[in-house]
Amino acid sequence: MAEANSNPLERFPARLRAQRQRGNLGLRELAQRAQVTPAMISMIERGKIHPSIDTLFAIARALNISLSELFAEPVISPHDYVVQHVADRGYGVTRDGRMRYEDTGLVLDGIKPQEMGPVLVRVHRHSFSSQKVSLRGDQLIYGMSGSFNYACGDEIFTVNPGDSVFFHSHEEHGPIAVNSEHAEYLVCYTDELYGWLDMRLDPRGLFARPPRAPQHLSPIQRLAWRIRYARSQRGFLQTTMRSKTGLSYGMISHIESGRSKPSLTTLELIARALNVPVAYFFDEEVSTCRASFIPVGERVLKARVEGGHRYRGAPLVVPDLGEPMFFPECREYDRKGFVPQTTQAPGQIFVMVMQGAIDFTHGADTHRLNTGDTIYGVSHIAHGVSAVLSDTATVLYFTSNLTQLLKRVFDELRRRVR
Repeated sequence: MAEANSNPLERFPARLRAQRQRGNLGLRELAQRAQVTPAMISMIERGKIHPSIDTLFAIARALNISLSELFAEPVISPHDYVVQHVADRGYGVTRDGRMRYEDTGLVLDGIKPQEMGPVLVRVHRHSFSSQKVSLRGDQLIYGMSGSFNYACGDEIFTVNPGDSVFFHSHEEHGPIAVNSEHAEYLVCYTDELYGWLDMRLDPRGLFARPPRAPQHLSPIQRLAWRIRYARSQRGFLQTTMRSKTGLSYGMISHIESGRSKPSLTTLELIARALNVPVAYFFDEEVSTCRASFIPVGERVLKARVEGGHRYRGAPLVVPDLGEPMFFPECREYDRKGFVPQTTQAPGQIFVMVMQGAIDFTHGADTHRLNTGDTIYGVSHIAHGVSAVLSDTATVLYFTSNLTQLLKRVFDELRRRVR
């Protein structure tokens, strides 16, 4: 089973302490080198506070190591992939506030570090209570059975089997109603570490393009909405904005609710605090969508070629959302004329068979996957569909390369230091 302390941010304090002790440094000596207080180093090592990016970089330099060494973790799982068959799957009951649901992870003894987190969730109308959360990174919701309503910020989507929603999870999101007696959906999210770094440094450049504000709002309300959205995307509280802008808590609250019209000088203060251009609050021409909803009836499968074999594929995220942290795709394979072919690439893969049966090869091993079965693995080892056993087979095929995202984060840090 996965370690109880499986969150990389929770493992960071122990990794920092180990690096400090490896260098034979005391708290005071490390603090002096990093130009912070010994109390701050102590609190970081005890997990009481999360350091800022500037502090992280200073600590790494003081330890004479790269920042990536404080985060990057080797694959330590007993295998480079994990197969889960439907017959071996068990659901546990989870209570989150007033909401009760059942869920099961699809990478129980998984790869570490794990870039994507696929989970199946079951909700029941008789025990349902809406619950919304705000996280970091990207997330996909894919309807498996039944019907339910899912909220992303102020947008609400009715999700039926085969429908998908892809979104940036810093906006409050969650199921808000179950329309059938029972409903089941697949959730796939990115690891919190990558989401946190993405939020702080924006290596994907998403902050440069403002979000598409709800059109039913008045111009001043759209301005207020975008300020709230940018603050949420940065992970700032209103108290943080007060300290960064010098504005009073009451003024920030009134501006964000649309009750006050900020002057251009005030807008410049807010834009500087959020590290966005002032045009971010007004530009309607280059705005991005905030959630990518694709009903199954509107999914368009197009012929594609990977290596030597052909399939029909449709992405489960639209380009208007910006660069995704992982790429979800629905694929359809035909047995007739199928040519097996393996591929290798950086990152990780997740495959779930939705209909039919296939053989999937990973390295020297081949596994029979039937409807509902899954495989999760590292993708630098040769892998791919090696046989289609039914007339057609439909699979969800997700790929990630968050190591590349980390590289871009650290490149940006080095650029800022110069």
